[in-house]
Amino acid sequence: MNLKLFFIFSILLIYSCNTNTNPESKAIDNLKVNTTPIIDNAQVNNFRKFIDKFRILTFPIILSESNIEQHSQLPLLFGSDTEFIKTEFRDTAWDKLYAYGLLPDTINTFKVIWLQPAERYVPMLTTFSKSGQKISEDYLGVGQCGSDCCYYCDENVKIYSDLTIYSADSIKSCDCDSSGPKENTMRKYVLFKTCKIAQDGKFTFAKATEKPE
Repeated sequence: MNLKLFFIFSILLIYSCNTNTNPESKAIDNLKVNTTPIIDNAQVNNFRKFIDKFRILTFPIILSESNIEQHSQLPLLFGSDTEFIKTEFRDTAWDKLYAYGLLPDTINTFKVIWLQPAERYVPMLTTFSKSGQKISEDYLGVGQCGSDCCYYCDENVKIYSDLTIYSADSIKSCDCDSSGPKENTMRKYVLFKTCKIAQDGKFTFAKATEKPE
């Protein structure tokens, strides 16, 4: 091989190495916070720390009372974390907030699920731009579970790889009076709502609809 051919071959070899794309490194790059629109370095660092608290989940994501009850082992959200979510609970001793998980689709936006206290802990979904700007936020459940006479509710949320969300309460209820449940008034039905997270991170749930169980 003459010197000229050797020189051309070396350049081509270097170029092919530099343009090789590793899928794993691409996934890591997708998780990096794009800091361009944010000027405040402290806010950039706070958002990065906030996102790092969320484990990456796997589709389909299924949320139920049983797996939410295991929240005590999850990272706490406190201090600067509450700059990025809408909640009245801030650094309180009893009403803690937990980082449940991060949806694995992080190409365009970050989508995090976090837990907020109510009668029991409930799942919230918040979406952010890659620079940390909040896009949308809402309660993932239907929110019709209660403790009235003869009332039973089983709530489940499912999030699929196409970013559609199905939230449902399976409900049993009956009419009651001062003597207790009335016979032959038991109803069984499902109250559900749906939505899809858009590519820009926006989402809005449709109005909850009832159907027979």
